[in-house]
Amino acid sequence: LGAGDFLTALLNSTANYATILSIFSYFLFERKTNRKRLLLALNFLSRTLMAAIAVLPLIFPDAKTRLVLLTVLVISSEVVWGIYRIGWTVWMMTTVPKETKSDYIYTRTFYTRIIMSVVSLSAGFLLDLSNKSYIGYLFLFIISYLLSLSDIVVLNKIDDPGYKVSDPSQMNKNTFLEPVRVKDYRRFLSFVFLFYLGFTMASSFTPSYMIRYLNIDFKHISTFNVLTQVAMILTNRYWSRIEKHKGYTFTICTSAFFTISPALMMVFVTKNTWPLLFISNILAG
Repeated sequence: LGAGDFLTALLNSTANYATILSIFSYFLFERKTNRKRLLLALNFLSRTLMAAIAVLPLIFPDAKTRLVLLTVLVISSEVVWGIYRIGWTVWMMTTVPKETKSDYIYTRTFYTRIIMSVVSLSAGFLLDLSNKSYIGYLFLFIISYLLSLSDIVVLNKIDDPGYKVSDPSQMNKNTFLEPVRVKDYRRFLSFVFLFYLGFTMASSFTPSYMIRYLNIDFKHISTFNVLTQVAMILTNRYWSRIEKHKGYTFTICTSAFFTISPALMMVFVTKNTWPLLFISNILAG
């Protein structure tokens, strides 16, 4: 669509800053005894907004108009999706029986990463085969939207266990800010904020740098993502054991070095040394 590096990076990191707005979803979900319908509506709205990007070139010939609408659609979609994800996570945790919750989350995550790896790799090959043409992107958006609709159908078949609505008199600013008053939580929040502030500064520009300046094919970029997912699958149980023996603080601080490895190794990546990205993405996983 002709977006520059800054806009590409801005939209690439939309999910990060849009999620900040989703913290106000507390006031929305705490008033709902039955959350399923609301969650399904948010899911549908978010995916529809994102899918609408694919038809912009067909409707709006002016490049500036397309970029403005692209920005609005992406940010709106991510804000809605952030609100949905918070509600969905809580809903899932209350739906799954307590005795099987841990196994369910691990199994679901395991298969999700496998499917994401296969889909990501297939999408990369498809875009390269179509020579990064509009038809290739349009086809991917259509398939993605159809899959998201099937997701809504599946979620609709899950029974809603219901939720006890909080007393309206307790839903105030003091209740909302209560976690921030805990010293350990403030320290953790500060660490997460500063870590991802620096990390996102680099990662936001990574896709643009790989595609525009290193001329890396989509199939290789998809392979990087697959390696990250596979590494996650293979090391998930390992990190769980480390957490049990060393605690959360040690685990988070140690894993942070692996997470930022792609950004650190990017310093040494050129058109001749780009295979280093295979190693960095394995470490990131």
